[in-house]
Amino acid sequence: MGEIAPPRQERYPELPGVRNEGISAALYDFVDGDEVNVPYFKLTLTSRYLPQRYHLQRPIDVVAYYDAIEIVASEPRFAIHAAGRTLEEALRNLGSSLVEDYEWLARSRSELGEHLTEQLEFLESILDPA
Repeated sequence: MGEIAPPRQERYPELPGVRNEGISAALYDFVDGDEVNVPYFKLTLTSRYLPQRYHLQRPIDVVAYYDAIEIVASEPRFAIHAAGRTLEEALRNLGSSLVEDYEWLARSRSELGEHLTEQLEFLESILDPA
């Protein structure tokens, strides 16, 4: 594997409710486990980006990166992804994905394997119905 480029100093524009922690130069590829040289931003997601019927019990760390035509926002622990034309849209879509995954997993609790049970427990630890 080649050398990873040093982090650049650029940042996403400041958004309300998002702590921007800057950019890093390598992104873990969840599909095949390789590191790829894609600049990504580490951000902190807050309740502002969830559907109104939920709020976060605590902020969570997420990453965002530019894809060919959109911005992808991801919760890296369980590889929950969403995209949008802007960072704000991608974060709102990620918030909706977290809630949708939680609601589906909660309904399917008795049928879940170990990994999905861990994902449900994680989502239960961060999401709170409003």
